[in-house]
Order: sequence, then C-alpha cells, then structure tokens
Amino acid sequence: MEVLIIMKTRKEFLEAVMKIAKLKDLEQADHAARAVISLTKAIIGKDLSEKIAQASPPDLREGWESIEPSPADYDERFGIY
Repeated sequence: MEVLIIMKTRKEFLEAVMKIAKLKDLEQADHAARAVISLTKAIIGKDLSEKIAQASPPDLREGWESIEPSPADYDERFGIY
C-alpha cells in the first residue's frame, strides 16, 4: 500500500524533516532541508527544478525557489574529497 503525504506549508515540511531525521528543532530541519534541496537542484538541473516548483503548493514553491543550487565545485571549495 502506497502512502501519500500531503504537505502544503514549509512548516509542515520542516516538521516532517525534523521527525524523520530525528533533529531537535525546526532550525536544524531547515538547515538540513536547504542543504539537500541545494544539492538536489544542482543534480536535476534548472528545467526539472522549475517543474517541481510549478507542481508545489505556493508556500513550498516559495521555499524551493529561494534556495540556490550548490556550486559545481562544492567538493573542491569545501575540501570534501
């Protein structure tokens, strides 16, 4: 059985992130969500990112659009590899 979770606001989204990731507060959830969305946008590209924004409820769309894709040289800039 497939379960569809419907969220319409950034707060609902961040509450779900907080619960799933076992974070202590919404601020941590916001940092985690922004990092993952930024990396995701770098991977999927502008066209798909715009489609996701268009398909999202207004508050989630605003949050999605406010996050920039990670720079292509992220690993080099931050010494990850």
